[in-house]
Amino acid sequence: MKRIFGTRLQKKEQKRILLAGTQTGVGTTHFALSLANVFASKERRRTLYMEIGKNGSVATLRTAKTFEVFGLVGFRMHGVYYLPQISGAQAERLLCGSEWDVAICDVTEAQEAEMLFSLVDRRLVLCNLKPWHYSAFQQSMNTLIRKQNEKRVELCSFNLQQTDENRCRGEFGLRVAKLPDVGNPFRMTHEEAAAVARFADIRGRKEMM
Repeated sequence: MKRIFGTRLQKKEQKRILLAGTQTGVGTTHFALSLANVFASKERRRTLYMEIGKNGSVATLRTAKTFEVFGLVGFRMHGVYYLPQISGAQAERLLCGSEWDVAICDVTEAQEAEMLFSLVDRRLVLCNLKPWHYSAFQQSMNTLIRKQNEKRVELCSFNLQQTDENRCRGEFGLRVAKLPDVGNPFRMTHEEAAAVARFADIRGRKEMM
């Protein structure tokens, strides 16, 4: 088992990105995996993926390549270091460290996101604005997001139409970004990886194109 602790091997700009969903099934883990794989495989950045909460499924990907950090045991796959089903307090400690170039926080429980908002650079909140999902979206906006100052979050969606965004902008004054489509986060095409890199505003992404 590989133990990870101490100073980083390479001096690069650190990125800390939190992803949360306004409800289940909006693609939060799917896009979080896409981001992690682009950072690790294409950009060669030391990338930590934290699944925060007990409702996640990343542990099903577990490989024999394990590592340990701060007493937590995770696994490595395709250059990404995964820590499944950890708590917000454990993620907070890791975010305050300096061992990683990139830290991806995939939050599966809304209450866990609140303590981490101030520790990350970007807060991506994935949503579904279709009429039959809109009440769940409103409820999330009126609790988690407004508590943390809604102007600090970036709303995004895979299934976005202009009429849906107009409704959101009219009610909350927020734009909604269209997420790039990715079929398989572990087998992205050149075009898919480039689109994810553009969305993440990864420096040096021109080398991927």
